[in-house]
Amino acid sequence: NDEQKLAKDVVNGELELLCPEMQLLSCPNYDTSLFDGTGVIRSRSDGRLSFEIVGCYDHGFPPLAILSSPVHGQIPEPDNHVMLRAVDANGREWRSNWVMPKAFSTGNRSNIWSVSCALESLMHFETRPSSDMSEGRLYIKMPRTLPFDQATHTTKMVGKDLYQQGLSLDHHVCTINSAQVEFRQHDNHWLTVRTRQSIPVMPEWAGLMCQSLSFATAQTVRPVVAVREFNTRKDMGIFSGPF
Repeated sequence: NDEQKLAKDVVNGELELLCPEMQLLSCPNYDTSLFDGTGVIRSRSDGRLSFEIVGCYDHGFPPLAILSSPVHGQIPEPDNHVMLRAVDANGREWRSNWVMPKAFSTGNRSNIWSVSCALESLMHFETRPSSDMSEGRLYIKMPRTLPFDQATHTTKMVGKDLYQQGLSLDHHVCTINSAQVEFRQHDNHWLTVRTRQSIPVMPEWAGLMCQSLSFATAQTVRPVVAVREFNTRKDMGIFSGPF
């Protein structure tokens, strides 16, 4: 599906979101844009996210250029940060974690400025048809096989003739509180975790699920993509590597 492909693109360094509209909004109120332009959000081969914006300022400096530089050993003030707001070519709006990038002129007499910076996460929010069921999904790159206890039967047919059939232990289903949770492995150690329940899935569910998997596997587990659906809302988060 599209969410699974998105996660694979991030890890493989193939994510490239062309964004005709990009802004760096002042924190913590997000009421003023300190840099406007167009650019791209991409991932590297280790899954690290970054962005680059190019903007034109004919008169003077972009407002971002006047923010003070961080002082080593001190925690920067909230209003010294910005948040990326980007609308990609498909019309999806993305918002990032707080960052502290710098603007650079592309030449001594050029009115073109550029900003590039690493990201920790991106969030996208959209609406869905109203539903009484809430669902959460995690897409995780796992370096090792998990001890699943339920099988998937596969059958391949050529016309009416049986060509191939197989059986693999690749998933586990359980109930946690009121939620039904399915863990399923696919495509070279990718793990998908799905939960469904009649009350909204809380924002912290992804962290708690990854913490449980970390204890069970004795390794750090982080999602590449996390999705939460409830009422009429769908939230999607993309997280930076390395994975």
